[in-house]
Amino acid sequence: MLDVESLITDNNKKYPGDGMDTLVIYFSYTGKTKLLAERKAQELYADILPLTLKKRKGALWAYTAGCFAAMKRKTAELNDFVCDFSKYKKFIIAMPIWAGMPAPAMNNIVPLITAGSEVELIFTSGSGDSKKSGKRYTNLFAVNGVTVTGVTDIKAKTIK
Repeated sequence: MLDVESLITDNNKKYPGDGMDTLVIYFSYTGKTKLLAERKAQELYADILPLTLKKRKGALWAYTAGCFAAMKRKTAELNDFVCDFSKYKKFIIAMPIWAGMPAPAMNNIVPLITAGSEVELIFTSGSGDSKKSGKRYTNLFAVNGVTVTGVTDIKAKTIK
């Protein structure tokens, strides 16, 4: 089991309280979402939690079975991690969009976010349009007592 508490990057916070209550969580298949999440965490002096697959599968899987799993809102087989989500008040979740839905790793995270928290969603995709996913996940979080403060769509090809 991976102890995320030792893995989470603290980004050498410059000011007491800066980002100390914020966790950036991301999954990235191609590296674009990773780059975006790392920049966001650095900008906010936030901790960062990468979600990784137990077994990385090829592109054919991602664009077929992975997309089907995303559409069906299935979870992913992630490496184990330990993280005290209760110590964070705000979460920024960055996920790629596969077949119009966030990658399956998103569904592993939704039930872990503590009630009363705020979530900002950042979706990366080829089209840069994930309005349906934003609405769907805003409602899923609301059921758990979590407020989505914003949904940002970013075209993956613009991330450099």
